[in-house]
Amino acid sequence: MKNKTLFISFKLLLFFVWALTGSNRAWGQLTDTAKFYYKSYPEGLLRVSGPQDADFMRVISPSSGEDNRLNVIEYYLNGKVMRIGKSVADKTRSYQNGDILLDGDCVTYYQDGTKQSFVNYIAGQKNGMEYQYFPNGNIYCSINNEYKGAAFIPKVLYQDCYDLNGKSICKDGNGQWIDYDQRDSVELQGRVKNGLKEGVWHGIAKISPSIKYIYNYNKGEMTGGTGYDLTGRAYPFKNDMEPPYYSKSDPVTFMEVFRRHFKIPKDASGKKMSLDGLLFTFVIEKDGTLSNPGFVDNKGADLDESVKEALQKCKSWSPVQCYGVPLRCRLTFVYKEFGEYMGDAYVTGIKYKAEIIGF
Repeated sequence: MKNKTLFISFKLLLFFVWALTGSNRAWGQLTDTAKFYYKSYPEGLLRVSGPQDADFMRVISPSSGEDNRLNVIEYYLNGKVMRIGKSVADKTRSYQNGDILLDGDCVTYYQDGTKQSFVNYIAGQKNGMEYQYFPNGNIYCSINNEYKGAAFIPKVLYQDCYDLNGKSICKDGNGQWIDYDQRDSVELQGRVKNGLKEGVWHGIAKISPSIKYIYNYNKGEMTGGTGYDLTGRAYPFKNDMEPPYYSKSDPVTFMEVFRRHFKIPKDASGKKMSLDGLLFTFVIEKDGTLSNPGFVDNKGADLDESVKEALQKCKSWSPVQCYGVPLRCRLTFVYKEFGEYMGDAYVTGIKYKAEIIGF
């Protein structure tokens, strides 16, 4: 495996970052039923160790008969089925690690067992008509996913949409469209023309209702976006969420620079202090300046001073941005590198998390 950096993002901009090194072993084939637990966030899924930290469980079982696809069933923690479908038995993927590539019909359900959606997949990409339903069982919308091949994102054509009262607001690809959040509040809305998003769409950020934004569309293509903070100040943006960046790079680069400047203090015996389990933290302010450096646990004044001195030479940070709006963010780093197996590959690198603490 070539060296690379992998980013996985989660709710409130929680990031775990690895600088990957090592080599692959042969990918194994699934020969028995395997279970995995996941926590759901708006930005993705985090695999967790057990049900105590999970939102749902994924069960992958071998194919049967002439169907060489794998069976995939996901369950809510109350035992109800959340999603049922099939996965391509791709030898390049690690099913022992929970990876799937949906293929064929896939149905999702709400926690009470009511159908939530129906869609077909081809090798991980949506294909054909997709139907979504409100929690009361009424139809919410229909979307046509035009399959362009496994390596391409399908073209989305918006067909029909209904509001919470069952009123038709978009018919045959023309009209208004509303995206709702899990509380049935309007999250994003705008106009659809000939199946494509058109004009100005208005939205409210998931992480905070104080952040509002607009998208501008021309025949389904986003031509720009503007976010607004609580005061109404406008911020143009290209990406919905931007993580904190160090010197226009990533936190892996920051740790390389930080370690060069970090002087490990000596203990009473004259030996360098142990850094096992050391977690240091600091805040990136909205303007990119750093504040509140220190340790998660009290490690002593000498270590605190060493962190402050090293951070003074690592100031080139850009803050977290949500729809262009800069936010305060606390970063926590594990000082020492880690090493573990991810599926069949052994990786080493760094871990950190970033928590939004101010809007």
